[in-house]
Formats: sequence, structure tokens, C-alpha cells
Amino acid sequence: MNGHLISAPSIIRSAWGLMPDGRSIIDQVEYHGTVELPGGQTVVISGLNCERGSNELVLYTDVYGQSTATNGFGTDYIIIDGKVAEINIRGNSTIAPGRMVLSAHGEAAAKLSCLAVGDTVKLTQTLGGEWDKTLHAIGAGPTLVKEGKVFITTKTEEFGSDVAGGRAPRTALGITAKGHILLVVIDGRQEHSIGLSLFELAEFMLKLGAVDAINLDGGGSSTMLVNGRIVNKPSDKHERKVGDAIIVIPAQLKN
Repeated sequence: MNGHLISAPSIIRSAWGLMPDGRSIIDQVEYHGTVELPGGQTVVISGLNCERGSNELVLYTDVYGQSTATNGFGTDYIIIDGKVAEINIRGNSTIAPGRMVLSAHGEAAAKLSCLAVGDTVKLTQTLGGEWDKTLHAIGAGPTLVKEGKVFITTKTEEFGSDVAGGRAPRTALGITAKGHILLVVIDGRQEHSIGLSLFELAEFMLKLGAVDAINLDGGGSSTMLVNGRIVNKPSDKHERKVGDAIIVIPAQLKN
């Protein structure tokens, strides 16, 4: 978001990205993050702004919230300007603006146990290639269309039957040969529309002119608003609370 990493996929998943020059890209994305310790040892970051699991090292930034909500079974290292400012063994560390927290448990905590207040650490994060240059990006999946052909990545991206199974309400984003963006919502689970399978959705996106396309969150989350008004018929019969959305707004003209 605005060129800053907010979250990251735990496995390789498809994503749509918007470049600074207005181009769109769709591809599979894999997150790599490391922490370099004072002695030169590097430790892999397991996740970004997510719940910390067993033996994991998770990086929290101030976009996550006011605190990490971590428990006291790990160790939190508060980082300011690349240095360890505080070490917290009680959990639930405060994330003040401009600060980051490295939260480690089990094997990861053992590797970071050499750190002391004042030590310098080097954080490195990458999504690889063009993805590090994206202005905005959103993870979803599976991919539906690639280079003008049906290309569904359900199995390789480990999507279950809740996404892959049968016909359902669907949301998709496509890119045409001219670089135009297609935003599509399909109603489902209702008398007027039973929805589409992923294969049918991929074929539909091709008919609309997409050369690349990606599946977004479907089911009761499939909702499209235009000028503040719902223009489809969500299967929940009302607008559902969702974690994220793609919003199109007028461009701000510069003098």
C-alpha cells in the first residue's frame, strides 16, 4: 500500500499489482524476509503483521495496530531506526508510530537470544522482481487467465473446496491487451443466478477481453458498489464486512 509492505502471503499465491506508471501485473508472489544479526547470522522472517505461531519470527509494523497482541511465550524486540530499543518478554508489545517489533518464539527466539538493547539489526524484505516496485498490490487467487489462455492455479496455491468447488458467487479482476482493468462480480446461490465455477469464470474473463485475470474473494463477499450503491445482489442479502477491497476513485490532478 503506497509502496510499503503491509502483509505478505505465507505460501506462493497469486496477486494483482499496480505499478507507479499505471500498468497492472498479475502473477504469483512469494515473500522473503530476513533479519541480519550483529554477528552476521541471518534469521528468516516467517510472517509480516500476522499472528505469531510456534517457532516463528514475525515482523510487526505500526499499520498492524497499537500492539502486537502476542503472548508471553516468546520474546518481542522493539526496533527503532535499525537498533534494538527494548526487549519485552511479557508479550503484547506497543507499536508506536515509526517503530517495528520482531516477535520470536521457540527456535526463532533461541536464534535471536544474543540480541541486547543497542544492537543493530538489518531487516530485508522482498516480493521479488517487479513486485518490489508496485505502488499497490493485493493478494488473492487463484490465477484464472494467463497470456490469453485459461490458467487456473488452484492446486499449486493450495486452495480448498471452499474456493475451488462448484458454482458460487465470484469476484474477478482482469487486464486487457490495452492495459484496461476489468472489475467483475457474478451473483450466485440464488434463483436468478447460481454462480460460476472457476473454469467458467476464466472463460468469461476471456470473453470480456482479459489476457490476464485473477480470482478475488467470492461467496457472500462478492459485492460491487458504484457511487455508494450496491449494484449486484449479494448472496448474504446484505453487504458483508470484509478485510480489504479494491476502490476506484478519481485521480488527483497536479497543477
